[in-house]
Amino acid sequence: MNTTQSSTSNKHKPSPIKKKKRIRKPGTGRPLGVRIAIILFIGALILGVFKLWACLNVTDPRLNYLQVSKNGEALMLLDGETVRLHPEDRLKIAAISTNICFNRGVRIVSKGLDVDSLLYDEAPMSDLLPDKNIYASYTFRLEVKSYNKEIGYVDIVVEPLVQDWLDKADKITESDKKIEVLKQAQDAFPEERRIKDSLVKEYISAKKWEEAGRILEGIVKEKPDQETLKTLLDVYENTSNNIGIISVLRKLSDLTPDDTGLKLKLADALDKAGRTTEAVSAYEELLGSMKGADLLPVYNSLGYLYAETGDNEKAVSFYLKALELNKDDVNIYHNLSLLYEKMGRKDKAKQYLSKAVEQKPDSQDDKLKPDENLLKSGKSKEAEKSIGELLKDKPNDVKLKKDLITSYLKTGKESQAITEMKAVLDLNPKDKDMLLQLAKLYEKQNKVNEALSCYKKILDISPDNEEAEEAYLRLKLKAIKK
Repeated sequence: MNTTQSSTSNKHKPSPIKKKKRIRKPGTGRPLGVRIAIILFIGALILGVFKLWACLNVTDPRLNYLQVSKNGEALMLLDGETVRLHPEDRLKIAAISTNICFNRGVRIVSKGLDVDSLLYDEAPMSDLLPDKNIYASYTFRLEVKSYNKEIGYVDIVVEPLVQDWLDKADKITESDKKIEVLKQAQDAFPEERRIKDSLVKEYISAKKWEEAGRILEGIVKEKPDQETLKTLLDVYENTSNNIGIISVLRKLSDLTPDDTGLKLKLADALDKAGRTTEAVSAYEELLGSMKGADLLPVYNSLGYLYAETGDNEKAVSFYLKALELNKDDVNIYHNLSLLYEKMGRKDKAKQYLSKAVEQKPDSQDDKLKPDENLLKSGKSKEAEKSIGELLKDKPNDVKLKKDLITSYLKTGKESQAITEMKAVLDLNPKDKDMLLQLAKLYEKQNKVNEALSCYKKILDISPDNEEAEEAYLRLKLKAIKK
């Protein structure tokens, strides 16, 4: 039984079958793709190790750029670049790009600027300025260093706008202080035209003609536009600068060659400056471009100038042409009478003198007051001679002395004018008009104490004189400040 069972058990038991091992044939390797992958991996590993070693051991470290945020706008500043900022601009340094791995040992420094504040948040530059002066100009260098070696930099210039200076000046009411601010603005922006224009305007308002003239001359030298030339002409006229007046009028005439009014002013200026030959040429040039009644001042001037040069025939011819345009001018009759008398033509001289008397019956005794006629026609130098002769007979004639003062002022002889003004005041110490005229002349010459003395005398005579009172207080304040 046991035997049977044993046989049966052996019959059903599976016999183990040994599998054959797969043996790689000699000369056969791994698949090509695997081998390439292994090679690439090893190569990448070697390259990575090399690059890491090179990155950690940079022999020539350098700054690539600074990434900053200006008023929320991202900017990239390259090594050596300069960025200009307004004091109210907000700035933040967002990133530093170098060729050093992980920026190991990299830091940023700046002399005079708390650069660390820029690393955390946008900060207004005005808060970081050394003395908080938003009208000054500052330059800061942001130096990027690797340990203690500089590897690059970016410059930051913080400065106000031109309009900031102009707004500051506009808020000031006192003239001297406003001028000082504008001068500071000009130092900051020496070529800015708007500042120059504002400074000129303020100088003219303060009657500082020479200072205004210097700026205007510089502008005209660069760009002689009509508006600036006209302003400069006004300055020269207020300082009796005949050379300047002539120069500007020539420039204006060149810019507008058809403007006969300017050419007439130029001819008059040449005449007043005593440049007779040039004046005659200028007047004669107008004969071909002016017509009708416009020629009257030209004829009168040419008549006078030819009379001065001794060409009486030409002088008479031009006065006669002037008479055709204005038969009511007593001065023309008078001048013709004088010329004919010089030429020895007594009958003609008497004829025109009679006509002059018919026009002005009360003029025969004083021979038509030639000094007044000369002054009215702009012949100041000739008027001085005429008045001088008359004063020899009437040395205390106040009217003649005042005419002489007018003549002196027109020819820029301020010292002689002051002498005559004092002479008039010696004759009439309470002449308020003369005191006021003298005070203004002293003020123009910056003689503050003398001007104050004259204004004080006016107030002693007439305490309600507002002009004298205002000027006196203004000069007193000016003297105290000094």
